[in-house]
Amino acid sequence: MVQFRDQGYSILMRRATYSIDIIIRMYNEVPWNSEVMILAQHGNVERMQNLFHSGFASPFDRCGGKSLLHVSNGSMLQHFLHV
Repeated sequence: MVQFRDQGYSILMRRATYSIDIIIRMYNEVPWNSEVMILAQHGNVERMQNLFHSGFASPFDRCGGKSLLHVSNGSMLQHFLHV
């Protein structure tokens, strides 16, 4: 498996049984003061889900190459541990 990452995209190449799978994923770069980043920093998962469902944000949004989970500083992990 080979993986390349940049701030706006990642490319994953892996060998399958009879072929090579190539997965390209694009990320939205959003500013630090965007609503989804602020909600991630405060661990407000419910409001983030509302933004995802309405199309105003994506779980794959990033800022400076950092994902929503990275900027949450662990505050969102508590939500997932109690689900």
